[in-house]
Amino acid sequence: NGCFNEVLCLSDGSVVTGGSYNSSVNGISALLNIANNPIVDVYETVNQCSNYFWPVNNQNYISSGSYIYNSPINPDTIYHLNLSINSTSFVELQSSCNPYTWPLNGLTYASSGQYIDTIPNAAGCDSIITLNLTILQPTNATDIQNTCDSLTWLDGITYYSNNNTATHIIPNAAGCDSIITLNLTILQPTYGTDSQTACDSLTWLDGITYYSTNTTATYTIPNTAGCDSIITLNLTIVPSQPLILENSFSLPSDVNNCVGQTAITVSGNEDFELDIDNGLQIINTSGFTILDNLCPGVHDLKVTDMCGDTLHSTIIIPIDSNYIYNNPFIDSLAVDSLGFTLSNCTIYYNSIDTAYIDSIWSVGNTVTVIWNIIDSSGSNFDTTSYVLNNGNGVYLLQLSLFCPTKALGDYFAVTQAIYFEDGNVYVVGIDDKELNYISVHPNPTTDYVLIMSANEEIKRIIIYDVFGKEIQNENQKGNTYKISLSDKPSGVYLFRVMTSKGEIVKRIIKQ
Repeated sequence: NGCFNEVLCLSDGSVVTGGSYNSSVNGISALLNIANNPIVDVYETVNQCSNYFWPVNNQNYISSGSYIYNSPINPDTIYHLNLSINSTSFVELQSSCNPYTWPLNGLTYASSGQYIDTIPNAAGCDSIITLNLTILQPTNATDIQNTCDSLTWLDGITYYSNNNTATHIIPNAAGCDSIITLNLTILQPTYGTDSQTACDSLTWLDGITYYSTNTTATYTIPNTAGCDSIITLNLTIVPSQPLILENSFSLPSDVNNCVGQTAITVSGNEDFELDIDNGLQIINTSGFTILDNLCPGVHDLKVTDMCGDTLHSTIIIPIDSNYIYNNPFIDSLAVDSLGFTLSNCTIYYNSIDTAYIDSIWSVGNTVTVIWNIIDSSGSNFDTTSYVLNNGNGVYLLQLSLFCPTKALGDYFAVTQAIYFEDGNVYVVGIDDKELNYISVHPNPTTDYVLIMSANEEIKRIIIYDVFGKEIQNENQKGNTYKISLSDKPSGVYLFRVMTSKGEIVKRIIKQ
């Protein structure tokens, strides 16, 4: 239109034919040449088995389709590609509980993996088939069971003994079978016997009190494995018997060595526990027992039977005096059998009823004893003297009357312990009837001893150990004495109490 700018704006399509156009504006000339060239379409049809490289646009194609390309170098030409890719390729996913046979090739695979097979298609190109196979193995497990008596298992069978071979098959979550093997332990109940010996009665585990011997009662308790334990009672009921110290025999001890012996016979409910001097020597025994290695002096004997009955007695271990020991009238195994009656003892007396020591005194180191023997005629035995060769201490005086027509065991014996010190004799363990108003307690003691006189003033108290050594002297007059033994070792002490009416020796045990 003569407008340079408008010529340049021919995009509205107003110029459709080729030609040359001139224009001059302000002295400037412009020429527009429009070529009259038509658009060319180029078509290409390609069949390939796999991929195709199109040289027109230098592109590689792997799938069938129609593709168009307009080259910037030659804009009047449009290229058309009609591509056919004739090969097939796909993946087959399979899972199996057992080895898998692939129908495509007839092969059997026992393990998981990726397998490939190639087959021709109708176009003459191969098809590639990929098999992704997963072999699902069955699960195997062991069922461990511990039970009492029996077990009804998964298979519905009841087992009464140990078993480690039974199996049961169940499907697992993947659809394959799971094989369970049983490992069974049958725990049998435990059995036991509770042997008991009791006095008079026993209250047992079952809460029942039994008063007679029983071997049939049972009690069931759970054991640690969860099974019942069955306990059977084996009970012996022992009727309580009085605890009696029947006999006591003593052998003397050397003054410097503890070699004394005592033999005792007790009756009651066996076994017996013998406690000498509050724990210095404890022996479990029954019936007749010999105790060794005892020191000379007065010993406290505590006897306890199996029923808990207890009695206290005194054991006297004399100092060995050769004269006494060899005297035919002194039996070193002293049987205290007062009241025993013998007959036909023609040498001394017949029909002896009882005997006792009438009096004891001493001159120097000689102790004189009058033995008073009473029979139907009221006779008195002659005075007898004993020489105490070993000095001060506790001695045992004993009179024995034997019957020659009888066996050795047929004799009558009276025993008395004395405390000898520097010419003075004190009776040990037997109170003068006239001095019964004097009390000494507590006995045994752990600390102090209280000596009280009901109606006579106490003039003096002397304390000795069992070897005759004076360890304390109290001479303040009065009716009551409180003496502490807290600083003294445990043992036996002799308290010599003197009043205007006489003297008495008390044996005190310090625990």
